[in-house]
Amino acid sequence: MLAAAAIVTEVGGATSHAAVVSRELGVPCVVGCGEGTVTALDGGTVTVCGDTGEVLRGELPVHTVSEVDDEDLRLLTRWARAFAPLAAWRPDEAPAGGRGRPRARRLVGRGCRERLA
Repeated sequence: MLAAAAIVTEVGGATSHAAVVSRELGVPCVVGCGEGTVTALDGGTVTVCGDTGEVLRGELPVHTVSEVDDEDLRLLTRWARAFAPLAAWRPDEAPAGGRGRPRARRLVGRGCRERLA
């Protein structure tokens, strides 16, 4: 799974091994596609969208949306930075150590406990 660009399974759900591991690795994953799906895709190139659950034949062009290009995203980012109890960073602004994602995950956990206490 470490080398995979995406994960597609015929069986499973949101708490399946593939789904949990893919979330930890930050790899797109679609589970529970049905019997024969993986065999039909074998050897071909596909584009996997973990957000919508789509597995599309071929390599589709993908682009990263930036707050520089999108006024709505700029506004949401401004709100997140102003009102979130935790810091909101762009990937290039993550805390030192190059491990911004795990650090952010720990911060979210601490923030939740503080709110519940």
